[in-house]
Amino acid sequence: MEGVELVKLDPIALGSQEEEIEEQKKDEIMTAEESHPIQIPLLLSNNNSNHHEETSVSSSSSSIHQEAKPSLPLPLLLCNSVYGFTMSLATLPMMYIINTRVPLPLAILPTYYALAFLPFSLKTLYAYVACFTKRRHGMYVGWILWALTSSVGWTHVASSGGVFAVGIANGTFTAWSGFLLGLTSLDTARAQYQTFEVSASVFQSQASTARNVGSFSASIISCIVFGVNQTQNSGDWNTALVDGMFWATGCCQLVGLLVVLLCGQAFEPAMQTTTMPATTNDTTGCSQRPSYSALEVHQSQDDDFQDEEEGSTTGTNNPQSSFCSMNVVIIVALQVSILVLALRKEIVKGLAGHNNIVPISLGLIGLLALTAVGFYRCSRQPNREAATTTTMQTFRQRLSWSHIVGVVLILRHAVPSTSSILSSFVYHCFETQPFWLQVFTLADTGMITLASWLYQKLLAPHYSHGRKLITLLAIMTVIKHSLQNMHLFVVHAKDYTSPTFPWMVLAIKGLAAFLMEASFLPSFVLATVTVSETKATWDNADDTSEHQPLPDYDDAGQHQTNSNEQEDNPTSRTTPAIKASTSTNLMYGSLVSCIEFGDQIGAILATPLVTALNITRENNWHNLDVMIELCSGIGVLSAGMFVLLLCYLPPAAQSSPQRPQEV
Repeated sequence: MEGVELVKLDPIALGSQEEEIEEQKKDEIMTAEESHPIQIPLLLSNNNSNHHEETSVSSSSSSIHQEAKPSLPLPLLLCNSVYGFTMSLATLPMMYIINTRVPLPLAILPTYYALAFLPFSLKTLYAYVACFTKRRHGMYVGWILWALTSSVGWTHVASSGGVFAVGIANGTFTAWSGFLLGLTSLDTARAQYQTFEVSASVFQSQASTARNVGSFSASIISCIVFGVNQTQNSGDWNTALVDGMFWATGCCQLVGLLVVLLCGQAFEPAMQTTTMPATTNDTTGCSQRPSYSALEVHQSQDDDFQDEEEGSTTGTNNPQSSFCSMNVVIIVALQVSILVLALRKEIVKGLAGHNNIVPISLGLIGLLALTAVGFYRCSRQPNREAATTTTMQTFRQRLSWSHIVGVVLILRHAVPSTSSILSSFVYHCFETQPFWLQVFTLADTGMITLASWLYQKLLAPHYSHGRKLITLLAIMTVIKHSLQNMHLFVVHAKDYTSPTFPWMVLAIKGLAAFLMEASFLPSFVLATVTVSETKATWDNADDTSEHQPLPDYDDAGQHQTNSNEQEDNPTSRTTPAIKASTSTNLMYGSLVSCIEFGDQIGAILATPLVTALNITRENNWHNLDVMIELCSGIGVLSAGMFVLLLCYLPPAAQSSPQRPQEV
């Protein structure tokens, strides 16, 4: 044809051009890797490059994951340290008050510890309140001020009723602050590159280590103060010194207040900005850096989609909300029953006379009852469409696993406790030597710090999930309760004034404190990762539901929405994590409360044992050795509860946690 020049194509030249194009693509990807390494998996999922390019970028992405190590932000570490410091600084002055200034009978001493510990098992209530706040650090500041007031209140205690009132108030404010720190750590774990199980396990151990370091620092200061008092006052207790320790505790809480005010953003749930998920491949790229509420995003997106398409929400109750509410009702009902049984003598005595414990007890019972009613009413509110039959069956299986974990945690910690009686016994032996009492506290906090640090470095990254974690928990339970019989050497000592007696007590108490912390941390991690397992199952089931919305694609088959479009488009679905994390907060609070609830039951069960064995200060602690042996045997048998967990372990929980998928 005229005007048309035919050009002969050279295959060699075409091959060289293709190689140049491939090299150019590789350079672009490597440049994106240097500037935005987190977005590499997302870029690769939308790029049809050859196998060589995928392999090279995958290796660089894996090196990034290996370098990224989960670590709590500095403000959280500081607040955890202050939290442990304030709790430890007032420990010995509290012992002086309940044993000397206002001595409580041994028969009701375990009851006091149980009631003072009761607020720590009400984390479901704290979780529910935290779901409706937009400024978490503001609530934390308020409760620090309340804790300051309760600490100062110890200086004005003059009766047994005042001891109960101030002890419960101080426990409430302290437990609230500690729960907010734990909840913030849970949110932060979802923002890490590693899987939630690994990050949560490491974060919990890091937070415990920070608290224990604070406690250890407070013990050193107290040891120095009481050492000077030992020299100047021949070991006699100084009332002004005890009151000064409480005032110092209140002043130290102001340091935590300052940290929260200056770094308040670190205590806020992150704002989650997402678009509706596409397919599994699309969400895989985004999962490289999950948001604070990554486990709840799918549920909130489905709700938004249904609201926009149908204009209304109809259907059945949210099974997640029902699960949490049912757990709360059960736990609160048990707490009310146990509280009434534990205080039956005081209630009867108060009805005959006028005891200050009666209004306190009735107020607590009323508060717990109102909490149960409130959660029950919340569980009746419909907020989700009915899921498919397969989805509900899968979710019910996971709910059964969560219930089993909660029950096992309660039973594992519901062993009759000798800690309060042994603490009173050691105080009785060294009442004239308060310096040694502080040395014992220093050794305890030091060993607890060492245990949490070793768990963080050696066990947390490897025993964070499934069968390994349960096996570790069973082994530590057996070791802890078996070696509890070491206290028999202290009880059977013939001469409490011997120069070697304090050193024997120091060694035994230090080892017992180490085992206590090493046994507690796996329980806490198990309760935390169970939240992820249950929530992930529901979210995965939602992905296969027929109500799953479809994303928008362009002509090239790629997802249209990216991070820039989300910022430019004001109508993109932006879901605050504080709204989407309601069920997660309640589930986390319920499972963690099971640990404290079990400890509460164990402390209360010690009361009838003390009465039946007739253990008093007047009869020289007769039969205390029998109680130690009995509690040790029951504790070893409690390890059999973990066989139930291994038998009902879901298939998804048996496998090791997987790192984010690399392309």
